[in-house]
Amino acid sequence: APVALLTVAALHASATTLEVGPRPHGAVRFTVEGPLDDVPGITREVSGSFELDVKNVAQVKGNVAVPLDSVKTGIDQRDDDMRVQFLETAKFPNAVLTIDRLERASSATLSPGQEVQGEAIGSFELHGKRRAVRAPVTLKLDDMNRLWVAGSLEVPFSDYGIARPARLFLKLGETADVRFKVLFVPRAEQAEAAVAQAVAPTVTEVLP
Repeated sequence: APVALLTVAALHASATTLEVGPRPHGAVRFTVEGPLDDVPGITREVSGSFELDVKNVAQVKGNVAVPLDSVKTGIDQRDDDMRVQFLETAKFPNAVLTIDRLERASSATLSPGQEVQGEAIGSFELHGKRRAVRAPVTLKLDDMNRLWVAGSLEVPFSDYGIARPARLFLKLGETADVRFKVLFVPRAEQAEAAVAQAVAPTVTEVLP
């Protein structure tokens, strides 16, 4: 049977495990306001997994993680400052968004070509702290029956114990606007070698 038909059958059977798909599989971006120009950042090094039952979208679970050393802002010196002084990536290498469920879903089910909007309830881990978050997300099954997960969240630096270093962030805003759009496909559709290892949270305590 065609792969698309197998995908539909698998998705409708029960909750299905999906992994970040092969490139191009989307990106995670952030923006921090500046006095003259905003500071943008982007990484396409994304891992993650999802459990999805298309007949009960509210029970979706999953995570999206990025290695912070892979984030680029367009200026090499600024990238170095960000890693060493700001994010301290040697001690805290990853940022991990965990989704535990979906509230206020625009539809209880999901079918090919349809998208469902809702509020993801979960946590975000950064810089050694993990906090409860609510984030608007959109789940969409495209015409090839692949799942696209898109959303955004505001990350106040002070909530994660991040001190803004003078050279890099003295006059910049105190919050990062993070946006993501990531492709997930059923695990059975890709070779094991092509699957990026999902990164789970490392901090047990979830702060409010």
